[in-house]
Amino acid sequence: MAMHRRLLLVLIVSLAVGCSPIPSTSPSLTGSLAPTTVESQAPAPTGVAPSPSPRSSVWADVDGQPSSQAYAHRLPLVVSIDDSRVARPQSGFNAASIVWQAPADGYESRYLLVFQEKDAKEIGPVRSGRMYLASWAAELGGVFAHYGGDALTRAWIGTNAAGLFTNVDGLGAGNPAFHRVGTREAPHNAYTSTAELWRVAARLGAAATFDPSLGVRPFRDDSPIGNRGASQQILVPYNTVRVGYAYDPTTNAYLRSLDAKPQIDPGDGMRVRASTVV
Repeated sequence: MAMHRRLLLVLIVSLAVGCSPIPSTSPSLTGSLAPTTVESQAPAPTGVAPSPSPRSSVWADVDGQPSSQAYAHRLPLVVSIDDSRVARPQSGFNAASIVWQAPADGYESRYLLVFQEKDAKEIGPVRSGRMYLASWAAELGGVFAHYGGDALTRAWIGTNAAGLFTNVDGLGAGNPAFHRVGTREAPHNAYTSTAELWRVAARLGAAATFDPSLGVRPFRDDSPIGNRGASQQILVPYNTVRVGYAYDPTTNAYLRSLDAKPQIDPGDGMRVRASTVV
């Protein structure tokens, strides 16, 4: 029974439900999913965290993927990612457990990438926080990584972050977790990694593991290949990009495209795919 529970992509504005079943033991995100799209991704192409043997039954809290005891319960990292045209292609998708995409100001959209059992050497470009991103980060009680934010969001974080998440702000005490790359112009050039985020978060007093009191999301094993749908196409038209998903029954995954072109993650050079799209 393969547990293909990688990237959960949530798209805000459209609710698209995949034809494959949901995983089998990951934490529950409390609160409502406003018009958003969630994607639970298929197995990451390049290795990061080691997988357990089929009999180990150690599953990551956030996405229900098979993992090792050392990685399955790590504190979730939640990162605000730029989606302006000049920010593409973004790095980190194929190591993420959950990806949220939602409309943002200026007719752009913004991503929120959640990491737990997989590591990414390159995540970005990292951009400012928004109220809805901070709220989703709070549901996981982990780390919220961002580069500043609008006045309302900064005020809310200043008042409420303690007890909800560890605030790793590039314009504050979290700055050492970020670096600028020379291949892009500011403000689209701030990057980080899971190693940098966990290091700085620990220095800021973050816990090492996921809070089990938050509960876990129920997951199911993948359907046998003979019970899967033959094909499905999903199109989500944002103002600055048309996001497409093409279902592949062999891998039980949705292959992701941007403006009809395959989305490739520069972090590992592989196509972005999701096992669950909401």
